[in-house]
This record gives sequence, C-alpha cells and structure tokens, in this order.
Amino acid sequence: MSHYYSAKADADRHLLQAELDYAILMPGKLTDENGTGNVMLGEKIKERDGSISRTDVASVLEHLLGADNSHKKAIELLNGDTPLNKAVEQL
Repeated sequence: MSHYYSAKADADRHLLQAELDYAILMPGKLTDENGTGNVMLGEKIKERDGSISRTDVASVLEHLLGADNSHKKAIELLNGDTPLNKAVEQL
C-alpha cells in the first residue's frame, strides 16, 4: 500500500497546482458499517486518526458534486456530529 499512498500524494500535489476545478476528498479509515449521515468535514481536521463508513463517503461525494464551495480544496472527512448536508454547506 505504501506505493499507492506515494502515488496518490504525488497526484494530489500535481492537481493542487493545476488550472482545473477539483475537490480532493481524503476520508479516514473506511468501514463497512451503516452510514450515520453525520460527519466531520473540513480542510484541516485536528483529529487525523478516525474512520468513516463507505456509505457516508459516497453520500458526501454526491453532495460535493453540486457544491460550489468545494472547488480547489483538499477536504478531510471523518465520522462526526454534523449532518453531512450542513457540513458541506460550511466548507
């Protein structure tokens, strides 16, 4: 996996310097648990060691696609207490 993480970091750095619209989503450890619909989402999350269900990741991605405030951001995602639609609005 270390090769993947290295390649992903290189690709993210390249994208951050590109003249494209992008949003980089960086979820915590993925779980197979049911989604809660509540997340912690932001450009800098203090808690770096956390998890998030695959269902919640998919739901956040769906909301980010239509969000104008997610462009040109690298966004961290973990389980949290904020409803995901509100968390996306607060980016």
